[in-house]
Amino acid sequence: MVLGLTESNDERVTADLAGPLDHENSKSALRDPAAFCNHRRLRIATAAAVVYVAGLPLLRPAGPLNTGLVDLAGFVLVLAAGLAWLSGQLTFRLPFAKTVLVFAVGGTLGALAGPTPGRGLMAVVQDLVLLVVSGCVVSIARTMSLQRLLWRTWAVSGVTWASLLIVGVLAHVDALSGQQARYGARASLTTGDPNLAANYLVASLFVLYVARWPAGRLSRAAATIVVVIAMLLTGSNGATAALFLGTLAAGVAALCLKRNWRVVVGLVAMAAALVLFLGVAPVSRWQQQLVSAAGHSSVQIVRDSVGRQDQSSSTRHTLLDESLELYRTDGPLGTGPGSTKSLLEKKQYPYQKEAHDDYLAALTERGPIGAFGLALLLGVAVRMLSKLTRLHKRSAGREVVAPAPMIGCAVALAASGMFYEVLHFRQVWVYLALLAASSLSPDRGRWATRAGGRAH
Repeated sequence: MVLGLTESNDERVTADLAGPLDHENSKSALRDPAAFCNHRRLRIATAAAVVYVAGLPLLRPAGPLNTGLVDLAGFVLVLAAGLAWLSGQLTFRLPFAKTVLVFAVGGTLGALAGPTPGRGLMAVVQDLVLLVVSGCVVSIARTMSLQRLLWRTWAVSGVTWASLLIVGVLAHVDALSGQQARYGARASLTTGDPNLAANYLVASLFVLYVARWPAGRLSRAAATIVVVIAMLLTGSNGATAALFLGTLAAGVAALCLKRNWRVVVGLVAMAAALVLFLGVAPVSRWQQQLVSAAGHSSVQIVRDSVGRQDQSSSTRHTLLDESLELYRTDGPLGTGPGSTKSLLEKKQYPYQKEAHDDYLAALTERGPIGAFGLALLLGVAVRMLSKLTRLHKRSAGREVVAPAPMIGCAVALAASGMFYEVLHFRQVWVYLALLAASSLSPDRGRWATRAGGRAH
């Protein structure tokens, strides 16, 4: 979805550009992001996007409606992008508008039919806010140089936040580590939730390779180790599984792009052999022994992560059964976003928690319409990854980000949705926004205005 119009030719566009640009300078401004960013409102919007991306984990101290300092940056970003759009210096794009609107309609119907309409409608409003903020990021990241700026900002800030978490744990500074009594030794940084912090760090790990930062291989390996250590300190088993699946997907994608089919076939054969082995081996007994040993470990973070695996698996299965039972008894429209816990408490089910699964929550809380909206969102992301892969092949990798780590990050985020609800995580929407911007071909990635012409 595009709000406003883009240029049909450079002459019509430059008529509305602010500043005393002549004809030739106007043409170069459209093609040169550095020149175009001389426009004050675009420069402010770009700076706001950089601050927003850099501050993604800043959710504590918490404000009203579970907002954080990063949301203040998000407000400034929306305001700056809106002013740039009103002045005709920016085309506002919402590539995920249709999918999110379908998702929101399902949430609205579920909220109105459910026991907590106020909370459900507030969740729908949050969906729309995240859509608008991601649209601002897409709209601003319309050139390769600005896409690289935002990817690198995420990479640098990700390593910085990971380092601060490690320092906080080692120095026992709770303000940095985010350790709380309710989570034991698990670190949550400044997010207030170890799973959220782990999800951010997993995404940041793939962003290191998308941004190709640091440039040196040894430096990038060192940065990778820092982020992995920080992620392990969160004690999130779901993040560890998501990281494994994402890394596997990125590796297979990289081999396929290089057309190294022998290695790919070999990996598939090894995976098949591994599945066959696990099917006949006493894996459950080995797992129980490992979890039991971890539960009695002298290292608290091991007890609070691997040591609680059996309990986590058991409670997730219980929550799955309870949520499906709610869906069967409370109607096809769903019970409304965020209503699972209150319903389980009201009906006195044994395990009373919110849904820890985006896919389950989409169906049980938003009904078939919400589940369809989530499927559409996944389909749009897959289509964009496919476009990015084709662009990478055509450009020989010179002007397009590497698709393999992008695919790995997408798989990791999608897998995370099976362990906890990630659709309200801000980093997920920043990733989707940058994916949408990166999937545009270089000749369509120029700055555009609303001055005239047909939208492209």
